[in-house]
Amino acid sequence: MILFALACIGLQSVPGEKDTAGDTGGVGEVGGLSVSSTLVDFGEVQPGDIREESLTLSNDGSAVVHIDALLEGDAFAVDLTGLDVGPGKSEVLTLSFEPEDEGEYAGVLALSTGDDDLDVALTGSASSDAPDDTGGGSSGPSGDINVDPSSLTFSTLTVGDTEMQSLTVRNAGDDVLNIVDFATSDSAFSLRGNLDPGDTLDPGDERTLEVYFEPSAAGWYSAKLTIESDDPDEHSLDVALSGGGEEGCTVCAPRIQVDTGSDPYAITDFAAWFGPDTRTIVVSNDGDQVLSVNSVYVNNDIFSTCGEFYIGGWGGMTSIAPGDSTSFSLSYDAVAECIELAWKSLDQNVLHIISNDPAESDYVIELQASGF
Repeated sequence: MILFALACIGLQSVPGEKDTAGDTGGVGEVGGLSVSSTLVDFGEVQPGDIREESLTLSNDGSAVVHIDALLEGDAFAVDLTGLDVGPGKSEVLTLSFEPEDEGEYAGVLALSTGDDDLDVALTGSASSDAPDDTGGGSSGPSGDINVDPSSLTFSTLTVGDTEMQSLTVRNAGDDVLNIVDFATSDSAFSLRGNLDPGDTLDPGDERTLEVYFEPSAAGWYSAKLTIESDDPDEHSLDVALSGGGEEGCTVCAPRIQVDTGSDPYAITDFAAWFGPDTRTIVVSNDGDQVLSVNSVYVNNDIFSTCGEFYIGGWGGMTSIAPGDSTSFSLSYDAVAECIELAWKSLDQNVLHIISNDPAESDYVIELQASGF
């Protein structure tokens, strides 16, 4: 974690001239982003202890919003100074408060999108009479939250598909643990299981949270599952969540389609009267994955001396994206007055198109011609 904090500017003072005393919190808005609160109160901690709180930035718009964070105030820090929030996404800023001496502290987290600004007030106090957040000065038993695993990485799924992974929440302490609340920062991750906000876990008890990932669009998703409890060491615990989405397919394969100008499997009207007769063969990909055409070639009738079919304009193996096409020429030149017939069963006077189409890897076209 990269912490950004300014140098000490003195206790019991609000940095600069910003006045946070009248801020009562509530949801804020900056540059099209909603901010979960305009006031973060860390409460009272012992000097030298550290307490973390979260601030959620949500983008309900249709465009990516870049936001910069500038923090002012002694003993406060933020885990990021700038980030992009995608459309329909949420990002969580983790704020920390670590006072060295007793007293009242105040600060400001300035959020800016370039065109719009919002100040989030930060408050906290330090006292030797406060509960010890590190556990070193605890005077009695307490609950201790433990999660396993500490992060969840999901597969890259087709949009609309779902994957579930389990998370175990355990009370490793020697007193009851109260689960205050939990939520994910992105709606692509949803929660089920036998743990609910308000549940109490006895020492040694554990519950299971089922985390479901269902991408709504192609792209990479990164979010947090935040669990709030009365654990004196970790009031707010974050579990990193990630996974990918990709567009689905209908055919899920390349599919060859050939246009000969007539029958797609036979050209029967070649006529070489005073020179070669040339036709254009168009090969298209009617599937939704890349079609690789490995080769095209002609097998001429070895028993006839009437003429020859031959290929032109073919540059070798080519890849055709879904919906695209390529073409080459097929010609017949006669050397005698006679008729050429196709013998498909003997592989004579036929054109072969070899591709990765799983249904028709060897596309065969019969060829007939007359020469004069």
